[in-house]
Amino acid sequence: MAAGLPITKPSIPIFYFGDLPGYQESELKIITVGLNPSHHEFPEADRFTRFKKAENLELFKPLSDEDTRLYVESLNNYFKEEPYNWFNCYEPLLNGLHASYYPNDYSNRALHTDICSPFATDVTWSELSENHQRLLSIEGCTFWHRLVEYLKPDLILISVARNHLLRIRVRKSRWKTYTSIHNMSDGSSRPRPYDVETAEFEVEGKNGYLVFGKAAQLPFGTLSKAYKEIVGERLLSLHYDTSK
Repeated sequence: MAAGLPITKPSIPIFYFGDLPGYQESELKIITVGLNPSHHEFPEADRFTRFKKAENLELFKPLSDEDTRLYVESLNNYFKEEPYNWFNCYEPLLNGLHASYYPNDYSNRALHTDICSPFATDVTWSELSENHQRLLSIEGCTFWHRLVEYLKPDLILISVARNHLLRIRVRKSRWKTYTSIHNMSDGSSRPRPYDVETAEFEVEGKNGYLVFGKAAQLPFGTLSKAYKEIVGERLLSLHYDTSK
């Protein structure tokens, strides 16, 4: 990694957020997608409060088997410790799909990934210089695709600025509108429908669906919790399509 990048220090690369064994045992495998981790994952008061088992690891040197085990456990335990509340923006959508990031009664365990970089930065992605974005995303985007090949998800949920969809290099069909929300949470009509788009993809012989919704500060940000759950429920039929 090039020197001078505004990577949060101390920190660790976060290859994924969530319970990987739980994900692997799920009937419906779902990953959500952001750009890169927030510096809030490593609070100044206690940098490793969310990744306790990785606190003393030197991750930029070859890891022993024991160090690797501790690092992976620190990732798998993320939603069991003190997760950042940002993830609540995706949770209702996941609940509609009978899924959750958290250890609870939902039958499917979801993971979160970041397409641009696994490194937390001192400012948000949009505030990084174009050069820093380019340097981080060269390896970060390549890694994300390798991770997707390993995870073989049924659904990939993504809600970012539309231009970032160009980073997705898996074989896929054209995007098309799958469902639309026409009302606000108070029942009034939206100025324009909120469209949820899908594209079928194939990775390593596995078919699945990409799901895109417009972001507004947060993923699916203009949808209420109730409407996110409705969208999740409607998306369940995609799983039945791929599992036939």
